[in-house]
Amino acid sequence: YTGYDIIAANLAEHAPHVCLLRGEVVRVPANAPLYVAGIDDPGRDWTSQGLDLPELERLGRRQPADGPTILLVHRPEMFPQAARLGFPLVLAGHTHGGQIALPTPGGHWNPARLITRFYRGLYMEHRSVLYVNRGVGVAGPRIRFNCPREIATIELV
Repeated sequence: YTGYDIIAANLAEHAPHVCLLRGEVVRVPANAPLYVAGIDDPGRDWTSQGLDLPELERLGRRQPADGPTILLVHRPEMFPQAARLGFPLVLAGHTHGGQIALPTPGGHWNPARLITRFYRGLYMEHRSVLYVNRGVGVAGPRIRFNCPREIATIELV
């Protein structure tokens, strides 16, 4: 809510080693070709469903052919488009895992299910994988119930 440009300018000044991926693909310094790509969040309408973004379409066309590209996005709703574009791994957040997970006979129910089917954890579509991290913060009420904070370690092989 502060504004992308203000945040980008302050990071450039105070944390010049941080690389913001704003519609960019960069190669990771590794023995085998590996790339990371990212785009800006589409804006304040945080309950948008079925996102299909021109920026992501352009980024998908720029994936290098010599190695996989990991896509970093804020909203997991971008996953169907990213899977269609051939990103093998998409990492997202946004939902905080729902923050409140109520036990029900069919599993846990949480408020994030009202805005997306990708509310936390691992999802697969076509040949792509999405991981939605619960994160360490909260949105709205400062409460977590049956939905602990999370810092995930993902090992690529």
